[in-house]
Amino acid sequence: MLNSKEIGYLWVTILFVVSIFVIFWDWLWGKWWIWRFMRRLNQKGPNSEDSSKLIPESLYIVQISDTDVSCTSPKGRIEKVDWDDLQSVEIITTDEGPFLPDVFWLLSGSNTSCVIPGGATGEMELLHRLQKLPGFKNEAVIKAGPSAGNARFFCWQKESNSSS
Repeated sequence: MLNSKEIGYLWVTILFVVSIFVIFWDWLWGKWWIWRFMRRLNQKGPNSEDSSKLIPESLYIVQISDTDVSCTSPKGRIEKVDWDDLQSVEIITTDEGPFLPDVFWLLSGSNTSCVIPGGATGEMELLHRLQKLPGFKNEAVIKAGPSAGNARFFCWQKESNSSS
């Protein structure tokens, strides 16, 4: 039979082992999600020989011009926003991954919006163009990477021209 002092030591040992396991699991889980997000950003597109491309995300095609950004779905649906009308940029994450698309760019205009799944063909070019917006928050992109839940990350909002 264990005395109370030995039971106390046993509980401390159990708590120590469990806490080490939790810390290691949290670290490992974070590394896996970072790797997954970086893999999404480095996609080469649906016609590449790269077997790591995301399907169906890579079947969405992002096109960027001087006047607008558009995304064409695999079924041919086109969503677009004019750069002059762009009001905000967000990243939306869901808890539906990793087997379903779970990271989306939301580009909102006054009357239109464009939803682009993470891993879409042309996503890196989109990110490079968005980073040129004044005040774009790269920190929001970094925070969105490991997110595995339902969340919104605000990357940019157009400054309002309020006159006094």
